[in-house]
Amino acid sequence: CKELVNGVMQYGINDINEYEVKVSSFEKTNEVLNSLGFYHRNYQEKKRTVYVHPEHELEIVIDTWPMIPPYMEIEGAEVEEIMAFTKLLGFDAEDVLICNTSDVYEKYGLNIFDYKELKFTSE
Repeated sequence: CKELVNGVMQYGINDINEYEVKVSSFEKTNEVLNSLGFYHRNYQEKKRTVYVHPEHELEIVIDTWPMIPPYMEIEGAEVEEIMAFTKLLGFDAEDVLICNTSDVYEKYGLNIFDYKELKFTSE
């Protein structure tokens, strides 16, 4: 169920699935995906810092992407536990957004898919 709130699309906590696979070669994996009919749409860089709570099955991650401020994600299996931990951190339910990265970019007036390559600039 999606809902637009303050210009950001809202999703249910279990509506966004992420699958991670380790690859030994970026180039070889790209070749495999191309052979399966996928094409290179865009390249995106991000920096991620992960914190794990020793007593809860939760991860708190700080994501840093080019062109937008860093933001925090709380990842876990149970909505109730995520919301309880959010409250421990001092946030109210109204502070919580369930969205994906393209929605975060939209919040800042940007379309992530307008950029074929989204990289950090060298400092």
